[in-house]
Amino acid sequence: MKRRTVLASVALLVLVFGPRRALPQILAGPVAAKITSNGEPLANAKVILTNPDTLHRYESKTNKQGECSWVGVSYGTYRVEVFSSTGEGLYTNDRGVSVRGDANSFVADMAHPEASGGRAGASTDSERGGSTKKMSKEERAKKQEEENARVNSLNGLITQAQTAVQAQNWAEAETALKQLIAADPQTTRWEFYKTLGDVQGRLGHQQDAIASYEKGVEIAQRFASSKLPADPKIPTTDPARAKAGIGQMLTSEGNAYYGLDNRDKASEFYSRAAEMSPNPAVAYYNLCAIQFNHGETASALAACDKSIAADPTQPNPYYIKGTVLYKSGKTENGKYVVPPGTVEALSKYLELAPNGDHTSEVRVMLQVSGKPPSSNQ
Repeated sequence: MKRRTVLASVALLVLVFGPRRALPQILAGPVAAKITSNGEPLANAKVILTNPDTLHRYESKTNKQGECSWVGVSYGTYRVEVFSSTGEGLYTNDRGVSVRGDANSFVADMAHPEASGGRAGASTDSERGGSTKKMSKEERAKKQEEENARVNSLNGLITQAQTAVQAQNWAEAETALKQLIAADPQTTRWEFYKTLGDVQGRLGHQQDAIASYEKGVEIAQRFASSKLPADPKIPTTDPARAKAGIGQMLTSEGNAYYGLDNRDKASEFYSRAAEMSPNPAVAYYNLCAIQFNHGETASALAACDKSIAADPTQPNPYYIKGTVLYKSGKTENGKYVVPPGTVEALSKYLELAPNGDHTSEVRVMLQVSGKPPSSNQ
């Protein structure tokens, strides 16, 4: 079997960063927070949002459900601080919430601050009583102009990457994506890393692709576990969408390891992908194929059965299953006798892929098995 059988194709994501026009004014949006301690709501806690660029602060207190909210919070990235009802500094996250649209939120548990990207205790500024420096109107306008220019630059790089991918100019796409990530190193857009890994795989840069997928998986896991809040304007921040992305990236990482002739690591990542993916058929098929290629027939059969169960419309798992069973047959009284399920699997392959890569081979196996394919196969 050729190696191409193993490598499942994965479509490149369409990249979308945000509005492609300069922002004409300082925009604002709502923010919601949920504060807990060991999973229990923390009431009457003071929560402070501070913009490190403008030093503008927003304060609120949590209710009995541990919730609080703000409206009219200017766009930007904010430090989040939480203080107990007695003024004790409980939590600091220097980049706790990014306000960009109509739904912005964060969740933090004071007993496990690192789980939400923060740390225990108050920030240095708060311990000193906070800074009194205020920006002038002109300084704020300049900051906003700089932010507009930054967003426009990022959008330009996204357009450049999209155009290069559509033209299959993988080298140019890799350059644009690397520049995009370098320009926004704190991005939580895991799909940027996924697409970079896909492009690097096309270029044969398997080690680089593995590193990109690892970073993408790390970010996506934070959305999948709700450690980062979802943004309805960015579909890939949805936990279910992030989990699906993890499955795709783990599958692609397995492909990269297979391209490096590291079969053990490839099998490991296909197995992990199957556990994470809401549609694990591709991962199980890749695992089936790699095991078949290396003579692990029992394991290959089990993986193929799982792939078929996950998606019975894909022909290749039936081909491998039928081939494994066929090869385990034996000659009795001058006839080649195959195990139960062999003919069914091979016939199903022909039904689903009458013009597939293995059609001629399958017809021969069916003929030898005493069950020649019907005229319409």
